[in-house]
Amino acid sequence: MLRFDRTLLPPAQLEFAVIADTHYMIDPGDAPLEFESRRRQSQRALVAWKMVAALEPAFIVHLGDLVQESPGSSDFERCRREALAQIDAVGLRRHCHFVAGNHDVGDKPDPTMPTEDVTDAALEKWHNLLGPSWSSWNAGGLHFVILNSQILNTGLEA
Repeated sequence: MLRFDRTLLPPAQLEFAVIADTHYMIDPGDAPLEFESRRRQSQRALVAWKMVAALEPAFIVHLGDLVQESPGSSDFERCRREALAQIDAVGLRRHCHFVAGNHDVGDKPDPTMPTEDVTDAALEKWHNLLGPSWSSWNAGGLHFVILNSQILNTGLEA
């Protein structure tokens, strides 16, 4: 198990972790990829999650793009299940506040971007699985706010 040496640090009043863009990816096998380093993406995400677990934070905020797949792809649901299983394997999901990224629910409609548009259906799946895509809470005398910027100015109901 990883350990962080905190002997020179004063006791923290609140300790939380922020992680982003883990981009869990289903093993592509021998398929060609735009970057060879992508083959190690999911393993790097697991190492990052283990490091977060070793910190034993009060809570974790994942800033979006949990997976590499986009909501319209045939492997999206499988990819998200595997990404969440990775988080569950280190016992962190119940401590996480998840921000919805464009790889998670889609993006604002933009004809110049090669992404799926955010939809009510994608948001409903996210909300049912991971809770609201916007929220706020208090911890350690601070107020935390999560916004779903993917839906701002889209006309979708918040």
